[in-house]
Amino acid sequence: MGLCTVILDGKFNYPSVLITDIDNNHYLFDCGEGTNSRKTANRIKAIFLSHHHVDHFLGFDRVISHNIFSENQLNVYGPEKTIDRVVSKVKAYDWNLAEKSDALKLRIHDLTNSGIISSSVKVPSGLENIEKENNQFSEKKIILNENLTVHYTLLNHKIPSVAYSFSENDSIKIDKEKLKRLEIKKGPWIGELKDKYAQPEAILSIGDGRTYQVKDFADLIVPVKGKKIVYASDFIFSEENLKQLIEIGENADIFYCEANFLSEDEIKAAETYHLTAEQAGKIASKAKVKELRLFHHSRKHIGQEELFIEEASKYFKGPIK
Repeated sequence: MGLCTVILDGKFNYPSVLITDIDNNHYLFDCGEGTNSRKTANRIKAIFLSHHHVDHFLGFDRVISHNIFSENQLNVYGPEKTIDRVVSKVKAYDWNLAEKSDALKLRIHDLTNSGIISSSVKVPSGLENIEKENNQFSEKKIILNENLTVHYTLLNHKIPSVAYSFSENDSIKIDKEKLKRLEIKKGPWIGELKDKYAQPEAILSIGDGRTYQVKDFADLIVPVKGKKIVYASDFIFSEENLKQLIEIGENADIFYCEANFLSEDEIKAAETYHLTAEQAGKIASKAKVKELRLFHHSRKHIGQEELFIEEASKYFKGPIK
């Protein structure tokens, strides 16, 4: 449907994956490299950090620099201590020449197993007294707007590493060819039809004095399944991590999964709490995803991208990129 995705700076560099919605709003998953574009950074509505290792957090400052004096509030999500670390980053700069007390508006969130801790921060005026709101609930879910929802889970990378499932709601579209054959003029009634499609007896006025019920246009309505995109980076291959990923990622349309190593380095992968390409393929297969996109490869294998795809394909038989 309306979601598009891209890896910002290739599979062998520090990771950043960008999701764009139907309204051209950007959602950034990790802040590695590739965050230099002002055009991209200015449209970011939210940043989702997996964890705070330098290769996932290095580009955050660049995003901040492009959002100074923006009227929009930038949301930042990540594991515990994200509020403290983001505030520390921002405090490291001098703001004496800022023309506004709220030159930068942030809403920062620590994601935990028991809920979300949030803080609204205005830069530079609000850097000294940081107030935190503790919202406890059992369901690990973030509602971005009426159409977009993010579920998260905490994986084991020796520290918590957050995996995200980004999904849009199911919706409908209008069959344009069938509409044309009806010879009824387009108008606001089409939007009303979309809003009321689940109410077959509801009345519609098409603007020329005639009224219909929603069910009279049932043939025009085409159900559209919302897309689901999963992002998981930096975690050890374990039963517990697999269980958590299947819980949020089963049947995903696109599964972004790190594959730092090839199988020849499986021991090193376990020691550093990373995956091999084969293990990524196993997870994708068990989660029954439709497409696997590998990333975050070791730079020692630059130019050998096909080896990662080859190894993952031993276990996952769907498309791999």
